Amino acid sequence: MQLLENGLNSRECTTRMRQLLTPGRIHARCIPVRTTAYNASKAVRYVVRGFVSLRGDDHKKVADLPGSFPDVDSWVSKLPLLYEHRLRADYDNWSDTAAENVLAPADCLAIAAEFLRAAEQFLLVDYGLKI
Repeated sequence: MQLLENGLNSRECTTRMRQLLTPGRIHARCIPVRTTAYNASKAVRYVVRGFVSLRGDDHKKVADLPGSFPDVDSWVSKLPLLYEHRLRADYDNWSDTAAENVLAPADCLAIAAEFLRAAEQFLLVDYGLKI
């Protein structure tokens, strides 16, 4: 259940992300939005498969969704982009890092919020779980 609680806390991250859509705060903008998508993905994978790694070593599995997940092919390409943006924000402290990002911060927020809604709907319809 802790994973589902983390998914629920992702809503707080989305709200915080909206507040941080100001120039010059790349790190603060990328972390909450990435966390939103990651937690929702992890909750889905846990419910469907019955297990996930608890060591934090599965970040690249964010797009490893079940085939029955709605619009799964689209998410397989979108979710890793959020991860890449987060890595740049965390580890590339160079002035040109932002130019390497292909998504604007508002686009990252929109993707994460859309994925969170899709994950919530999937878990409710297919598994009767409300998060």
